[in-house]
Amino acid sequence: QRRLQGESSLNLDKNTVFKILGENGEPIYMKNVKSTVTIGGPYTIRNPPHFIDIAQPVLRDAYYETDAVLDHLLYHDNTAPFLSKTLIQHFGISNPSPRYIETVARAF
Repeated sequence: QRRLQGESSLNLDKNTVFKILGENGEPIYMKNVKSTVTIGGPYTIRNPPHFIDIAQPVLRDAYYETDAVLDHLLYHDNTAPFLSKTLIQHFGISNPSPRYIETVARAF
């Protein structure tokens, strides 16, 4: 167990959920647990955080998990350039310049 600096009575363990603000001010919820999934021998991936209680699933938890995934995708560094390039190509420029993609991505 660990304690936050300045908080003498706050105990943190593997069940603690943290709320922090991301770069864009959006709330991000994190839990102090690392879980991995093994795929076919030497391959492992981090299991994404989830909010659904497997023992007692609630529809509200599915909404929270969906919202967390959408926030993660929306605020990912590659989302704006990818969507910008795709939209530019959709509207008629098959090979947009990197500068044009960057300009549209910044507006995103």
